[in-house]
Amino acid sequence: MELAPVVLFCYNRLSLLQQTVTCLQQNPLAADSTLIVFVDGPKSTNDDLPKVQAVRDFVKQITGFKHLIIHESTTNSGLAKSVIAGVSQVFESYDKAIVMEDDLLCSSDFLLFMNQALTRYTNDPLICSVTGYIYPFPIPTSYTKDVLLIPRGSSWGWGTWKDRWQQTDWEVQDFASFLTSPDQKREFTKAGPDLLPMLIKQRRGLIQSWAVRWTYHHYKTGTYCLHPTKSKITHIGYDGSGTNEHSLRGGEIYETAVVFPDTILPDQAVIRNVYRYFSPSLYRRVINWHRYNINPFTLV
Repeated sequence: MELAPVVLFCYNRLSLLQQTVTCLQQNPLAADSTLIVFVDGPKSTNDDLPKVQAVRDFVKQITGFKHLIIHESTTNSGLAKSVIAGVSQVFESYDKAIVMEDDLLCSSDFLLFMNQALTRYTNDPLICSVTGYIYPFPIPTSYTKDVLLIPRGSSWGWGTWKDRWQQTDWEVQDFASFLTSPDQKREFTKAGPDLLPMLIKQRRGLIQSWAVRWTYHHYKTGTYCLHPTKSKITHIGYDGSGTNEHSLRGGEIYETAVVFPDTILPDQAVIRNVYRYFSPSLYRRVINWHRYNINPFTLV
């Protein structure tokens, strides 16, 4: 099995990054994997530079991987631009990649799971990406497989292939026509009614999100993200130091063997539960309406 490189994005949070790296090092496949680290630049020399420099110093001392490649930015790009540019750069040399951020912890079999999934489903046109994370929504008791499909890209411990990534339209050039189509909006929000307000905010420049555009690509291509039914990723960035706030919360991680079916299809009961899980509260809908002029009655 040809192993995918592990691409790690970090900035100025040394203590969280150290925990992320430790977890990755505990994966047996780490010793045979290439680790590619992207360190974003400081926002301001006075406040950020010492923290960023501490991260840079630590990264240079990382061991436990077959190869270590480090990219340091002199300016601050922010997470969205860093991920899009960084992953695109990696795909100039590789056909697949596993992507982590500096506030994620993984199980000791995370790299095994990801590499097996990326190998097994390389030629499956239904699968655009894979992830080691599963949202904490109720999985129907009738669902018995170890993996499932969701029409929504994941940004926590995920991976994809060069051909899927390079097809993505990061400028969302058909956004104007998309907004005029109730059918298209309805189809897009099958993965969660929170997605449309998020995409609108992103296109207006109110938020910086690569992940919602990645999900939009899944929608445009009619593809899915493959998840384990028991998570191998959890999130620890709740200390206010992150550049993005998460409504999601990390949970337990599991080191369990996974059986990958040769073919897998989406389960509509699963997707319905995902939709319910991501339904914004009435309070959030009111905020979107009054603060951002996003009318909740027009959001399917």
